Amino acid sequence: MIKKVMYLMLCTAVLACFVCVRAEEGSVPENVSAFAQGALCEVKAELKRGEGVEVDRLELTDAGIDSLELGAAYPVHHLWYVTDSAYEVLPPVDTWLFMLDSGDKPLVCFTVTHEEDGNLRRSIPRRAGDVALAIKVMERLSRKERVTDAPLIFGTASGFLLVQSFNGDERVITVPGGVVGFERAYGRVRSINQLPTYKELVDKLRESAVRLDDDLDSLNYITRNDPWLAPKVGPSVWPVVAVGAGAALVICTAAFVLNKRNRMGD
Repeated sequence: MIKKVMYLMLCTAVLACFVCVRAEEGSVPENVSAFAQGALCEVKAELKRGEGVEVDRLELTDAGIDSLELGAAYPVHHLWYVTDSAYEVLPPVDTWLFMLDSGDKPLVCFTVTHEEDGNLRRSIPRRAGDVALAIKVMERLSRKERVTDAPLIFGTASGFLLVQSFNGDERVITVPGGVVGFERAYGRVRSINQLPTYKELVDKLRESAVRLDDDLDSLNYITRNDPWLAPKVGPSVWPVVAVGAGAALVICTAAFVLNKRNRMGD
């Protein structure tokens, strides 16, 4: 009886794994997945030559590059018009973001785009740390808020934009390339109220458009101009500790001087 139960549990686990794999694969067209898998050797060769965006920050060895494996894939949208809601205009997906993992940690990513002529085109590899963290933050907040929909990912000029609707409250994480301190800032987000709103993003884009005499109604503005919106988080613990330590030092010094004066007066 025990053996039978264990066998049924094993079969259930295997079936669950199969269903999860099939569900993940089903979100990406088979020809796109095959193209990404086929491009893996070429991507690794580019990484060994030092080609890519911010990949030099990873300091990967040849052995480390060879160990990279194709990980999760995500659909990427294009924000052709800036509207009051990111969910208003969602054309069919023609681009997918692929992660290259070392173990279970995404290190490198690239996109595969289905061109109008029917051909598939791959982007150069780039460091995946910031966009992977943004996805992780959105997924964590979604679980906390009991939201089951995946965040929307938009491609921008040098990075990505993530938008998640929390029961109608649209929050964003902007991931432009080359932002210093991204992980330090967004790694401390614990509430959706700490994320910028989609309206704040739109206001920033419209303000920039007016300044540059651009036309938001007819141009894909965000794909040429990456905004950076920082989260609403307090100062890190280190400045607080430093200020506290400094205040303590001042108090101790003052007490020492006062005590010395009192002794001299005696």
